[in-house]
Amino acid sequence: MNAPQCDQLDEYLGGWLPPEGIAHFEAHLASCKACREECALQRRLDRLLAGENARLARVPAGLASRIDHRILAARRRRIFEWTVVVTAAAGILLAFGLWIRERLSIVRHEEREIAQRSLVEPERPVPVDSPLAAKPPVSDVRVTMVDSTSAIVMPVESHRPNVTIVRIFPTIRVAAEVESMKSP
Repeated sequence: MNAPQCDQLDEYLGGWLPPEGIAHFEAHLASCKACREECALQRRLDRLLAGENARLARVPAGLASRIDHRILAARRRRIFEWTVVVTAAAGILLAFGLWIRERLSIVRHEEREIAQRSLVEPERPVPVDSPLAAKPPVSDVRVTMVDSTSAIVMPVESHRPNVTIVRIFPTIRVAAEVESMKSP
């Protein structure tokens, strides 16, 4: 079994050779004892397997189609279940997003109302017995300006009685103006 045609034994036994290949291999079988013995052994095995297979009980005609139908139904059920789960999750996320949006809208609206009220209404005095009436602790921080004419100071309205906010903007002086201030 060393001839190049011996490599075609499986194709011959499987019926995969073209018609001219079959004729060529059968001519080889006449001269190759090893290939003939292998072919005889394989044909004997095929007959034994076919006989045993015939003794096995046949599958009922509708069983295979019922099995296929149930497998398909199980796949559809799983797809439906996942669709329901994904849809429910998307609905929950959408509802949560809308709730957050509404809460932010309410907070912004309240902030706008407070800002408008503080611009329109004068600040009400805080009752003496209120915790807000307590004097804030005195801070050790003091801001001093070297030259008060070199800055513009603007108070910023605060919504808390204990907080004072001041914005300080430096002024720009022209070099000639600075010279005139030095020599009076």
